[in-house]
Amino acid sequence: MVTQPEATYTFGTFQLDPGRHLLLRNGEPVPLPPKVFAVLQTLVEAEGRLVAKEALLQAVWADSFVEEGTLKQHISILRRALKDDENGEHYIETIPKLGYRFAADVRRASIASSAGAAVHRRRPLAVALAVAVILVLAAAAGLRLFRHTAAAIDRDADALPRRLTFNVATDFQPDWSPDGRKIAFMSSRDGKPEIYVMDADGSHVTNLTRHPATDRRPAWSPDGRQIAFESDRDGVQAIYVMDADGSRQRRLTGMSSGRPSWSPDGARIAFMSESEIYIVGVDGTGLTRLTNNDAFDGDPAWSPDGTRLAFSSTRDGNLEIYVMNVDGTGVQRLTWNDAYDGVPAWSPDGTRIAFTSERDGNPEVYVMEADGSDPVRITYYAARDVDGRWAPDGTRLVFVSDRDGNLEIYTTEAIPETTKRLTSAVSNETEPAWSPDGARLAFSSNQTGPAKIFTMSASGGDLIQITDGPATDGSPAWSPDGRTIGFSRALERQADIFLIDAKGGAARKLTGDGATYHTHPAWSPDGRRVAFVSNRDGPLHIYVIDTDGRNLRRLTASARDERDPTWSPDGRSIAFVTPAGPVAPDRHDERLELHVVDTDGSNERRLTAGDPVQPAWSPDSRRIAFAGGTGLLHVYVMDAGTGKATQLTHGHWHESHPAWSPDGRRLAFVASPRGNADIYIAAVSPAR
Repeated sequence: MVTQPEATYTFGTFQLDPGRHLLLRNGEPVPLPPKVFAVLQTLVEAEGRLVAKEALLQAVWADSFVEEGTLKQHISILRRALKDDENGEHYIETIPKLGYRFAADVRRASIASSAGAAVHRRRPLAVALAVAVILVLAAAAGLRLFRHTAAAIDRDADALPRRLTFNVATDFQPDWSPDGRKIAFMSSRDGKPEIYVMDADGSHVTNLTRHPATDRRPAWSPDGRQIAFESDRDGVQAIYVMDADGSRQRRLTGMSSGRPSWSPDGARIAFMSESEIYIVGVDGTGLTRLTNNDAFDGDPAWSPDGTRLAFSSTRDGNLEIYVMNVDGTGVQRLTWNDAYDGVPAWSPDGTRIAFTSERDGNPEVYVMEADGSDPVRITYYAARDVDGRWAPDGTRLVFVSDRDGNLEIYTTEAIPETTKRLTSAVSNETEPAWSPDGARLAFSSNQTGPAKIFTMSASGGDLIQITDGPATDGSPAWSPDGRTIGFSRALERQADIFLIDAKGGAARKLTGDGATYHTHPAWSPDGRRVAFVSNRDGPLHIYVIDTDGRNLRRLTASARDERDPTWSPDGRSIAFVTPAGPVAPDRHDERLELHVVDTDGSNERRLTAGDPVQPAWSPDSRRIAFAGGTGLLHVYVMDAGTGKATQLTHGHWHESHPAWSPDGRRLAFVASPRGNADIYIAAVSPAR
């Protein structure tokens, strides 16, 4: 684990504050995923010394079965965040075959010391070279086990999150129109809070209220014809309603009130008054008090089916999210966290609730299931991200952030409703593999110590540990008959392929002839052979061996590394990943291609460029899923005939290791929205 010292570090225009988990550039926050921050901290704290790959992996991913490619991905993200090599700056130096060194001058200042007490800590080059020589000798004893490289697929120009408002004033409290074409919001851009509306892309901003009072909290009616809002224009804050063009502004409530929410039929409005929740008809009649509590009850949000209200309350001592029936009965608590949870918003289909939470130390937007389960963080930034509101199609969220200095409105992708998380331990669960009957998933997890092979039901239950012992086990692969699981086992700088009964038992070693690296097994469709990766002839190459250990042969003849073999379902071809060309020793990133070769080693051809990793054939051989992306990995699905790829996942975190279900309708994959790796399942549209 990386420590949190009581010190800050300054280099170039940057300041690193490990204690607050914060990187600043010219005083402005630079967003970094947690593990990328940990890599930066480890390099900076080395104070100019070379940090071996092994040391980085141990410091950041202790007790995890992590590929070297993961480290390269994080280094790539870090270089982009630091704008490495821009304007002549060079922060992270690659030491070929060994590791990385932070090359910039670093000044360390103790938080407890005076502001000017900075100490120059750059080590002389001779010291760094001496350390490098020692590490060369150490590295000669073994090879780092996993060597995947970060993918680099260009993302759309409309990458999310996307900023919608650009004004020095405060833009706040957005609400999407029912047709998805407009966003209403509060802004002080004309000197005081008013209600504005803009197109969903941020254009055509119009002031609707134009009143000397304070107007806030716009809420669209379900038919999009009216907007409710709160205003103090008559001396007391009350609920008002106006037409969507700003005309016919009229007062609805006679009491102090705010935060309006329309019923789905447009007949009633829920609101809060004096820390209690009420309902009133849009004609002003039928005022009904729903809560009667000494604590705060507020932020009402009507469910799409009209039967329930979600709301925020401190009735149990901490601000949490609750739901109740629209008559005030059946109160149920949804969130259970010591931090702030509030401002709920229902998804259009009523299955999820977006909310704001400080559970990770900073206000961020989260989404949970409507019963309070499976909370997932949506926004990741060192600034404040709040007030998430759904687009009518349920695929996006609009929210407010001060990440650029003042409060502005942004839009981002929501977690797809077709995605379900299967694992929820604090450990890392990765490399999912479907059983042939689709009933179970095998995966690697470090929940009991060094990574082991586990299986679980396709719904995420019935967890069974398959392997044990001191070694690190990963890359599980089911035999076509579902009786055996192949996997790679690493112990004392040696990795080999093993086979084990799918229900557990003694593992049988399949490889092991002196080479240090045998991993990533892939079964032939007839179950008679296993393809795998080995360095037995120097570079990494694809080999094939019979399941009885006989007839070992090298499949490919390139001088470049090859990895990630996957057998086509018809048994005729093997797809794999290889660099696009010779890679210079000082290159930061390899450019990768997906190649296919016949199973006799002939007819090798390039299927696509675009830096894919971890390819997986669909059961009908028509598509290939893979992980790729610029900085962050995402899951893509590619037409095997045309090479056209479509992005399937859109999280603001790594998404990798896709695995097809036997029916071709789902993909299991790994994602890390909570910092650690979990296994998810996403629905996949049928091939056209």
